This record gives sequence, C-alpha cells and structure tokens, in this order.
Amino acid sequence: MKREEVEHILREKYAEYTEKIIRNVKRLNYGTLLSGEESELENAWEEFVYQVQEEESIYYEKTIRQFIFHLLQSLPRSELKLLWLTTENYYEYDDTGFPSADEVIEAVEDEMYSYIERKASKGTLIPQISTSWRNRLKEEEDEV
Repeated sequence: MKREEVEHILREKYAEYTEKIIRNVKRLNYGTLLSGEESELENAWEEFVYQVQEEESIYYEKTIRQFIFHLLQSLPRSELKLLWLTTENYYEYDDTGFPSADEVIEAVEDEMYSYIERKASKGTLIPQISTSWRNRLKEEEDEV
C-alpha cells in the first residue's frame, strides 16, 4: 500500500470519529443556549459553528475536547498509534519508537479537534441565520 492510501484510510477514521463527536455535541442540552432563548440556533453544535464562523471565542472547545478524550480512552492503543501517524507530533517526533500514551492521546486529540473545527468552519449555518437576529447578537456583544 502506498503512503497516500494509508493516509486516506486514516482520514476516513478521523471523519468517522468526528461525526460521532458532533452527534454528542448536538445532544447537549444546557437548558438554554449561550446565545439566549430567542436564538435561532437549535443546539450546541449550531452555536459552536456560529462561534467558529464569526471568529468569536469558542465556548464549547473544552466540552468537545472532553468528548474526544473520552472517545480516545476507549480505543485500543494500536488504533491510537495509527491515528497518531497523521498528527503534527508524528512529523516532529525525533525519538525512535512511539511516545508515551499520554503524548499520543494529546496529539490525536488536537488533530481530531482540528477536524471538528474545520467542519464547523465549512458549515452552512450562517446563511440560514436571519440578519436581524445576528445584528441583535452583535449589539449585545458590543454592550459587554
């Protein structure tokens, strides 16, 4: 198998896990979204997409990373090592063998979060949000 084919398979695994995390984020129910009761956003994922696209501070990053960490804890070490092969940490790693389990998990978590953030940045949510609601939200932010 060529390296490109292996990377393609690993990207598919990341995409699969990304969708799993996004489903979990969509199920979050904090009662009221941060954007308020009048929000046109339906769930935490839509709010995260809005925050990413509007380049606001990302409130849900810690929560999403916790979902990722929990998922990674459930994977066999051999799968974590495979996923690690596509991370920046892999390309920067100078020692022989593999880094510690914690280092592998941290690198894979960062990579998976970047997949989720990229997916949010490409989402089609923003055009669906009304201009009046967006303006009202911006005014509230300016007051703070």
